[in-house]
Amino acid sequence: MAVASAIEFTVSSERVWLDDTIHLSWVVSHADSVQFRMERRPWRDVDHAGSIDVVMVQSQTFGIRSITAGVSEEREIAVEVTPSVEVLRVSAEPAFAASPGDPVVLAWETVSADAVGVESLPGAHRRWDTAYLEIDKDGTPDGSVTVNPTETTTYKVIAVNERGSDDRYWTVGVGENVPNPSRVLMTGDDPGGILLT
Repeated sequence: MAVASAIEFTVSSERVWLDDTIHLSWVVSHADSVQFRMERRPWRDVDHAGSIDVVMVQSQTFGIRSITAGVSEEREIAVEVTPSVEVLRVSAEPAFAASPGDPVVLAWETVSADAVGVESLPGAHRRWDTAYLEIDKDGTPDGSVTVNPTETTTYKVIAVNERGSDDRYWTVGVGENVPNPSRVLMTGDDPGGILLT
């Protein structure tokens, strides 16, 4: 009577950040052959005991399979990748304040953020106005704040988590509608330059 194969299949972490490296290892006994597979890739033969490091760029499932007397047995491990923090979009309603001090709702959507801050850019007759708001860590958080600009003002929405931050800018005009780019990025080569995309 054939002895059933025993499969030990482990991973260093089942939930990681984008570009993190995971360590998969396996030990299979009482098997004629062993195969390993990454999701959407074919099975390939491996040693009965082994390991592999994988840089995670997307969520995926890994499998290990033992084959004994033509009978196969599989184990799977799913690893979830959390994307980098990002401010997806910023908007204002109404698009501009008709008169100084009129209320405008500044709204945003983010992903993978632990908190969001809203700042008005410094300048003549402007002041820093920072309020960090705790938001849901597990969804695609969104939120809004009411601002009362007394002059045309640019606001910066900052999303942060333990791995970094991302931001977008939005200008609220007073008495005028100011066009806003879809994205504003400071270029690394020219710290004083602004790249609009």
